[in-house]
Amino acid sequence: MRRIAELTPQEVNFCKLRAQGLDQTTAYLLSHDKPDIKQKSATELASRLAAKPQVLAMMRELYRDAKKSHLLSHAEWLSMMIDAFHQSMTEGNKTAAASFGRLMGGGIGALSENIHLSNDRPDADALVNKIAGDDPKLAALLRKRLSARDTFDA
Repeated sequence: MRRIAELTPQEVNFCKLRAQGLDQTTAYLLSHDKPDIKQKSATELASRLAAKPQVLAMMRELYRDAKKSHLLSHAEWLSMMIDAFHQSMTEGNKTAAASFGRLMGGGIGALSENIHLSNDRPDADALVNKIAGDDPKLAALLRKRLSARDTFDA
């Protein structure tokens, strides 16, 4: 199996285009410079390329880096909002300052919701117990209905 460093330039370009959000077929057509290929053939070739272990490994690496840069862009956005808020206050434009304040609050709320949802999820049993409260029969019924088993795992 080839390592990531051993990908062809076309495969590397395909991975970069996919990480930027293009669909497989479009990324394949652009990275392999085959504008005259039939759509069905391009889709099949793109699917095969996307399934290669070395391509998958590079995609995981690019997505991991993209997530880090995505978080940085949130910080940059928040910094810009804070600067604009301070400038509005300095200029005495309270309407603009209030607007920037609302935008900052919404942005901070969205960030905290994402962090909460992705890092602070209860396990399946804790969730069932919370819904059922102190009723063990209801908890058992929920587990059975949700998983068709006596034990429950999400």
